[in-house]
Amino acid sequence: MQSLSKKDINAKQLFDIFLQAVQSSVVRTIARDSRPIVRSRKMDPFILLRAFVEVMETDKEFSTSSIYERYVQICIKEKLEFMKLEPFYDFLVKKEFLLFVENLYLIVNTTALEQDFPEGAELVKVLKERLSNLKGIVLQDGSEVATNSSSYKGKITHQIKLYATLDLGSLAMRNSKITSGVKSERACISVSQLANYLLIADAGYPALKLFRSIEYYHGYYLIKLTTASTLAVTEAYKIEGEGTATKQKVIEKGKVHRYGDHVCSDKFKDGCIHDFKVAASKVKALDNISKYGFRVVKVYLPEEASAQELQGSGVDTYVERGKTISKRFVLLATNIPADVADAEQIAQLYRARWSVEIGFRIHKGSCGLKKTLTKNKNLAKALVVMSQIVYTLKLLLAQGMERITRKVLSPKKTAHYGSIVLNEIMSLLVYKRKCLNSIKQWSERFSCWTKSKPGYVNRLKGKGLSCIIEVLRKPSIKLEGKSIGTSTSCVS
Repeated sequence: MQSLSKKDINAKQLFDIFLQAVQSSVVRTIARDSRPIVRSRKMDPFILLRAFVEVMETDKEFSTSSIYERYVQICIKEKLEFMKLEPFYDFLVKKEFLLFVENLYLIVNTTALEQDFPEGAELVKVLKERLSNLKGIVLQDGSEVATNSSSYKGKITHQIKLYATLDLGSLAMRNSKITSGVKSERACISVSQLANYLLIADAGYPALKLFRSIEYYHGYYLIKLTTASTLAVTEAYKIEGEGTATKQKVIEKGKVHRYGDHVCSDKFKDGCIHDFKVAASKVKALDNISKYGFRVVKVYLPEEASAQELQGSGVDTYVERGKTISKRFVLLATNIPADVADAEQIAQLYRARWSVEIGFRIHKGSCGLKKTLTKNKNLAKALVVMSQIVYTLKLLLAQGMERITRKVLSPKKTAHYGSIVLNEIMSLLVYKRKCLNSIKQWSERFSCWTKSKPGYVNRLKGKGLSCIIEVLRKPSIKLEGKSIGTSTSCVS
């Protein structure tokens, strides 16, 4: 018997992963359990899945009729019976069809969570060396999708909103919710599912209640605050140079900092990085939050900006080499102790949140999530879930091809250019040998879609996961006295 090469083994592993996720028999079993199909002779659920994938994996807008056309084409090619358009539509708007795609997504997504992307997994590994109880890093965000369904409300038009908790190690969704566009962002976070995880989120999510909930489950948070925050400062350190942290004097009156400095006061507008321990301005909240230490990092982000952009903005500026530079800053709330990650490392770690933005760009650019044209509530939601399935199938493909090519691939490039490959895999799943040979041939193509290294300017700005990993591997700057944000419940 001829032994398999490493490329052959990896190709077989990738094929087996797809079999686990979307084998035709698995899809048909899910359809039977969900009960959307009474007569499989008239509607093969695997053929239907193929039709959806082949239509939704492009950046073009699609409709129910375009899905039906592709479904008919596949049926004719495979010499199968097919439904007429009207009963086909009636089938799609059933609650049972929505249940079918939701159950299918759970299977596919669970498979993707078990794989990893090297860069994200490496960043998690580096942070685990500092926080031994850490399970992983998750990124939270939401994205609106225009719809014709009046059941979903938006700020301007009818909108569906997909909230995603993205696992950085795998780029799969650890949790997701589909709601109206006006739903509260914080209400869509399942904190109990994030025990021992680090949650990174933007300025739509900060709340003392959320912080306390994360602490309760021994988790961590790194969340952006609005620049209007006026939290009272109890401790302050100025980071002026590499390895230098100078303690600042703060005004206080007893335990309640009613007259004290706050994070955005003029005292801290010197363009330096600051590391604060803060308290809520309200007395009732002060006792609750001071139990574990509320830490805020203030980082200036010098950016070139035009005078027109800055007019009336209230942003401080300075001139450098004839260019107007804005002194914009960000405020980052975290309970990661300062002796685990200093202010600069916290600021760089927050940049990892951009991966969830890339995930949504892939959804909208290569997975059919631009707009749902249907007016039916169930179908509108089902199409969003189907977009998640397409995204996850492309993710499985990219994860597997990274193992085969042994290169760091660009998720956006593999999602966009790998569409043809995914279509072929879906059509060849029943022909194991042929599929294995095809995967080996495709690997050469995937080798061209490597992730570009950050350019000189982006490296200076610290953009890219590789830059974040580099910064986190450096020793943390030591602060004078007690560390900010120390928590006995979180740090092992």
